[in-house]
Amino acid sequence: MTIHLPSKLKKQLNKWLSILLPIALGVYLTFYAYNQFSSAQLQEIKGYFEHANYNYIVLALVIAVFGNMSRAYRWKYSLDHLGYPTTFATNYMAINICYLLNLTVPKSGEISRALILKKYNDIPFDKGFGTIVAERIIDMLVLLSFILAAFFVQFSVVKSFILDNKGWYLAHTCFIWGSYVLMFYCTLFALPQTSSIPFSAVVTAFVVGSIAIAFTNSGFGSYPFMIAKILAVYGIAETAGNAFGWIVWSSQMFLVLILGLLSFLFLPLANRSR
Repeated sequence: MTIHLPSKLKKQLNKWLSILLPIALGVYLTFYAYNQFSSAQLQEIKGYFEHANYNYIVLALVIAVFGNMSRAYRWKYSLDHLGYPTTFATNYMAINICYLLNLTVPKSGEISRALILKKYNDIPFDKGFGTIVAERIIDMLVLLSFILAAFFVQFSVVKSFILDNKGWYLAHTCFIWGSYVLMFYCTLFALPQTSSIPFSAVVTAFVVGSIAIAFTNSGFGSYPFMIAKILAVYGIAETAGNAFGWIVWSSQMFLVLILGLLSFLFLPLANRSR
């Protein structure tokens, strides 16, 4: 017997499932990971948190701030090219709000970026959202390490959203992703156990961590779990790997929360004259 749900109810159900399932997966992975440890190992993990060198975590957060600033400049180039001038402050705060909202409803942040441009700069939603889609296409190409080959294939799709000064646009793209890798690299020095892994492990763990973020809401549960697993391949104890994963994830979410809330507060103030 087939049950046919009303289309409105079906859409609501799909919406809630898209929110709750990633959270449920993150909770499951967290409990699964920590149920594997004995009481002594859990105390060991607690020790990693207590004795970690958080100076490197702070350094990584500073790099993250500059990466977001570069993303705001890169976005401005696309919008200027389409004939819609924006301010750096509005773009930067829209990006911070985007990351904050993505912690709740996956991909809702991208929609919020376009809506903010519509509200404060009167930029049509489809134009603003088109530039964001173009960004995601390019970022995906970088993440998959096919940027050179895929650039020529996809350029006809995204070129209408990239300004004439393509050199600066691509330079900011390189800076953004370079800051991501450098940020991750700095955090490795927070724990002695992870400070000496080879660069090949850095790249592998960075890629795995980036993929993990797509599994649940901004990597909740999945990021520490997968980071611990990949670091174990390089001889890092899973207790240290789990602690490292949670330290990195927690610090990044703290930054997203602070910048997002501040942006919610200051965005209307920065656009009072509009």
